[in-house]
Amino acid sequence: IVLNDLERYQKIELENGMKILLVQTKVFEYISYKFVVDYEPFKEEENIGASRILAQLLGADTNYKNRIYKNMVSDEDAADSLFIFLSDLILRPDFEQKTLSAIKKNYISQLSVLNSPDSLIYKYSRNFNFSKNHPYSEEYTKTTINNINNGVLYNTYNSIFTPENAYLVIVGDID
Repeated sequence: IVLNDLERYQKIELENGMKILLVQTKVFEYISYKFVVDYEPFKEEENIGASRILAQLLGADTNYKNRIYKNMVSDEDAADSLFIFLSDLILRPDFEQKTLSAIKKNYISQLSVLNSPDSLIYKYSRNFNFSKNHPYSEEYTKTTINNINNGVLYNTYNSIFTPENAYLVIVGDID
């Protein structure tokens, strides 16, 4: 499928700074939504790994809340309930301790394989491409992962998930 009408979109900026991109196309018979956060990478220092763990927790929260919302809505209400779902996820993230502990345990267990050839290639190419002062040059350790708690996650969340960093992209047969 060639999407030659991608240049036809409408960008709306809300008063709070959030942007909505509406892409009208008849290629699809459905509407697809994606929430995107665009932020500058930052040094995590003693909490290296917090933004990665945050992304995994939000994914886990998405799966959990999605199951709840699917049971609550009919097909006719799907679009409205999607927006309710997205706002609930964005405005009220839930960092469940059990899930956080499992994710942290997984990260710590991965440290034992970080000396594999593939890991070393990744490490050296990352160090070659980014200076030591760049956020992407940071490597997590058992200590930095253990430093991550709900307070750190909420601080990270609040610095990343701001309206001016957010885009809601809507693509499809929008009439």
